[in-house]
Amino acid sequence: MRKQLADSKEKADLRLIYLALAHMMKYRGHFLYEESFDIKNNDIQKIFNEFISIYDNTFEGSSLSEQNVQVEAIFTDKISKSAKRERVLKLFPDEKSTGLFSEFLKLIVGNQAEFKKHFDLEEKAPLQFSKDTYDEDLENLLGQIGDGFADLFLVAKKLYDAILLSGILTVTDPSTKAPLSASMIERYENHQKDLASLKQFIKNNLPAEKCVEVFF
Repeated sequence: MRKQLADSKEKADLRLIYLALAHMMKYRGHFLYEESFDIKNNDIQKIFNEFISIYDNTFEGSSLSEQNVQVEAIFTDKISKSAKRERVLKLFPDEKSTGLFSEFLKLIVGNQAEFKKHFDLEEKAPLQFSKDTYDEDLENLLGQIGDGFADLFLVAKKLYDAILLSGILTVTDPSTKAPLSASMIERYENHQKDLASLKQFIKNNLPAEKCVEVFF
């Protein structure tokens, strides 16, 4: 319904608009941001390059940008978060698994990072993008290390979001104004087709009594 309302040029019934808004608020999350989301700008490699550029400018002596590595295939692969971090880290031979860059990679793939030792803090400073307390945790951290690091965390979050959304978006119609809703519709329709194929396969290859056991 939300996709239809977004793409339709006809005047919509206010009751349908209310239902769509109510659903968005009930199941709020990334789908609240469809208006500001641009599929064409969801370029993981480009955002990663932006991240390492800011990283190099933030930390004296860092030269990650000189490596010219390709990471999009790793970040979008169907492997664990830790495996993604390890594979990307291997592309940078001079970076240690216990180093600051590795800690940022933890953040980017969706794991929790700890910055206490890297910024020589007295107390633990854990961060994780998916946590409800992330904004507050980041504010507390920046209060100790300075706002000069804000852009680095901002672009790291941007990269995390791009990776997360790449696993959701499968839209084949770039003209839609509701890409996330359209993607969920496509996934639902594909699921229905797969389920129908599975049922037909079972009916064709199992006796009737076994079909009943499977379906009921």
